[in-house]
Amino acid sequence: MSNQEEQRALLEREAAESRRQEEEEQRRLQEEEQERLRQQQQQQQVKLAPWARKQQQQQQRQQQLERGPQDGGLSLAEIQRMEEERDREERVRNTRIPTNHVHV
Repeated sequence: MSNQEEQRALLEREAAESRRQEEEEQRRLQEEEQERLRQQQQQQQVKLAPWARKQQQQQQRQQQLERGPQDGGLSLAEIQRMEEERDREERVRNTRIPTNHVHV
């Protein structure tokens, strides 16, 4: 291989590496822009009232229960934890402290 051929091959490798780096940089910039847009979209979404958030969470949990663990749903341990949490909330709702009783 002559000196010119070696130089040409070296230049081609350098050019290919430069293109690869430019493509990688472009891909990184696109990912950053997508993340920025996603964050901006999240911030612009209407914030739900606490009761609406709770209702939405319950709907999401129900959907996860229906899918099952093999489809990306909840595992048995997660279901049991959620049931315990639901039972605790129900006990709290059912246990009301009387406020109208006046002791004389």
